[in-house]
Amino acid sequence: MGGYTSQLDIQKVRQSGEDLITNVEKIYSSLTKISELINGSKSYFDSQGGDSVRKKFSESAQNFETFKKSLISYGEWLKSFSGNVQSYNNAVQEAVEKFESL
Repeated sequence: MGGYTSQLDIQKVRQSGEDLITNVEKIYSSLTKISELINGSKSYFDSQGGDSVRKKFSESAQNFETFKKSLISYGEWLKSFSGNVQSYNNAVQEAVEKFESL
């Protein structure tokens, strides 16, 4: 009996989506910790220069928040896409098996 094989490794696509989401969340967590350290440190960031550092970091964090949302959305899409491909592959496999049994 012949079989249908997908050229796309769906498990890897799904895992890539999950890895992307996990890694973005880790990066965001690290940035949050850095922000807390910067905002909590008075000895190095008391001056106007310190205010500038905090302001720039805050602006960067806002940009990263948008980037984070985009990457998480893409990761979710990859997981959804892999599910759709898997459903399609299952339907094709079923059709091939039915055809071969005629």
